[in-house]
Amino acid sequence: MKQRLQSIFLIIAIILLCYCTYAKIVQQPLSQPIQDNNTAVAVNSPPAQKTEIILTENLEITTGQTIYVPIYSHVYYANQQRIYNLSATLSIRNTDLENPIIITGVKYYDTEGKLLKQYLQNQLKLNPLVSRDFYLEQKDTTGGSGANFLVEWVAEKQVNEPIIEAVMVGVSGSQAVAFSSSGRVIENKTN
Repeated sequence: MKQRLQSIFLIIAIILLCYCTYAKIVQQPLSQPIQDNNTAVAVNSPPAQKTEIILTENLEITTGQTIYVPIYSHVYYANQQRIYNLSATLSIRNTDLENPIIITGVKYYDTEGKLLKQYLQNQLKLNPLVSRDFYLEQKDTTGGSGANFLVEWVAEKQVNEPIIEAVMVGVSGSQAVAFSSSGRVIENKTN
């Protein structure tokens, strides 16, 4: 039974990894990483020439939020004597059927609260039902077990709140683990 469960987790992990690999990986114009060994990339993003540059100063913002998303670049096992590295995919999904949202910031912090990377140089417009992902490789352990993303978004109209979550996957030999974490609102922005 234990071997069967391991096989099921491995299959799930392989499917998730294949999805990330298969997805067209196109890097947005990203800011330079604060640490050179940070290997996160934006995935399923539109080509840079088609990205609409949005300036929120020109918009009448009515709503927005800052969302905290827990990320685990590794987890401990065997009485915290061993570390199991994980990849992570941050997913931002506009759930509104009619209105866009504008992502104004995607920032990655480590366990100590140190900013490791700002992902957006320009604000990113997500049209209705559009999603964007940001991927951290399994070998990138800079964040630690208490890493997190802060995602900031705004909208000109009242909209359905986006779903912002992370999926962590680890594969090592015949072992695999996969789990998700949901974003939590830490600040509301309303006019």
